[in-house]
Amino acid sequence: MIKKELFFRGFKSILKPDSPAIALGCCFIAIGALLKNIGFNIQESVFSTMLIYALPGSLVMAESILVGASLLSIFIAVWFVNARLYPMAVSLFPLMMDEKQPKWKYYLSCHFIAVSAWLIMKSNYETIEKKDRVDFWIGIGSATWSVAVLSTIIGFYLSDYMNKDMLMGLAILNPIYFDFDKFNITNKAAFELDKLVVIMKKYPEMIIKVESHTDSRGSSSYNKSLSEKRALTTVEYLISKGIDESRVSGKGMGEDSPKINCKNRCSEDDHSENRRSEFIIVSRN
Repeated sequence: MIKKELFFRGFKSILKPDSPAIALGCCFIAIGALLKNIGFNIQESVFSTMLIYALPGSLVMAESILVGASLLSIFIAVWFVNARLYPMAVSLFPLMMDEKQPKWKYYLSCHFIAVSAWLIMKSNYETIEKKDRVDFWIGIGSATWSVAVLSTIIGFYLSDYMNKDMLMGLAILNPIYFDFDKFNITNKAAFELDKLVVIMKKYPEMIIKVESHTDSRGSSSYNKSLSEKRALTTVEYLISKGIDESRVSGKGMGEDSPKINCKNRCSEDDHSENRRSEFIIVSRN
């Protein structure tokens, strides 16, 4: 059995003023509003948070549903995103393993791996005897999981009182990226643009400005021309998906506004980050 004293000690550890659980709650309030905004009912919203729990996984799920991805695709995407938590489990579980503890506790506690809970445990584990740490961890995990679920419910119902500006602020407008010296829309970029199309159709008053960029290779004049082509293909893609041309404009920025200002010391990854189109909401009317 789980020791109640250790469980509740862990549970209450999230109440400290510097606890990351506060930020977690604020994030899941936004998740609750976002899930309602894409058509979830309260039961679906709560179940998704209970099942997925980790914040990035919840965002990926919402994005995937928004663009009409298949259930299998959503499952795979969420699984890969949540797989990033594996190193946390690897670093944490050796600190808790005790041969006298039943294995089911460790299987249960795997679900609670998340950045907020991990940070709280790493800050407190030295104050707990090793044989009792798994009970303490289950308390922490149960508390942060409860915060996520409760905050999702709060966000779901608060969304009725949010104005359109606040709801549109939840829109996830990720940049799209281009191959070197190219201006065609890649499959990955099309996924992001399709998501933007759904958002713009949901909010017909939203007007978007596209700003496109290049890396620093090539002459300034050539890069200016290339960025204008990238802006044009981005805008044309949105229009081809049913967005009125009056609602989207584009501008080529050349190489003058790099995302990573590495100058002449850029790695290939740095160059890749700089070859992009970004989206700015210029009007919500």
